[in-house]
Amino acid sequence: MATPKSDTKIATPFDIDIDATTERVRDLNEKVLTAAKQTGEVTLDTYEQTVNTMLDFGQKAADATKVDWVSALAKSQASIISEFTNTYTKAARDLLK
Repeated sequence: MATPKSDTKIATPFDIDIDATTERVRDLNEKVLTAAKQTGEVTLDTYEQTVNTMLDFGQKAADATKVDWVSALAKSQASIISEFTNTYTKAARDLLK
């Protein structure tokens, strides 16, 4: 008994369009990388603002003591921490590019 031949093709797991799938994966990867870079930028901005706020507070507290050496020490510490923070965030931003 002969079976009639039909033109309909049954999809098998091996009939997946590899090129289309690869393109979708690339698009998804680009979206993930863009989101990660944006999150990194926001994180660095927040970190930098937080450190600067803490340094300002420390300086104001030291100035309020009216003791010259305490104020000078706080300024030196703030300068060192600020320089380190700027270097760190600049390097991190360069990596995010």
